[in-house]
Formats: sequence, structure tokens, C-alpha cells
Amino acid sequence: MIDADISFFLIALIFSGVKSLVFAKSGSILYSAGVDGMVCEMNVDSGELLEKFRASKRAVSCICV
Repeated sequence: MIDADISFFLIALIFSGVKSLVFAKSGSILYSAGVDGMVCEMNVDSGELLEKFRASKRAVSCICV
């Protein structure tokens, strides 16, 4: 069962334009990509945004790490 806080977070991401989510092999880093062409790298434990960069001028619908 998914924790309620995580469910709310994932729903918020989807409505904010996130098109793809993927965890790093370690499970401690989450990458997101979205309609604005940006890719974000986040620390799962702290929620800290580690890095953000433009991957494309168009929407990014899928990422793989």
C-alpha cells in the first residue's frame, strides 16, 4: 500500500506537468521529466532538489537512468 503523503506528492507531480518518473538503481534518487523539457534530480529521503536542467525545448515524455 502506498503511503498517503507519497500518493498526494505523486498526484501533485502529475498535475504539474510531470510526464516521467524514474528511480536511480540505489533507490535514493528520483528523476522527473515534464512538459517544460526540464529534468529534475531529487533526493528521496530529504526531498531536496539536487539538480535541474533543460533536456529539451519540447516536452520530455520518457527518461531512463
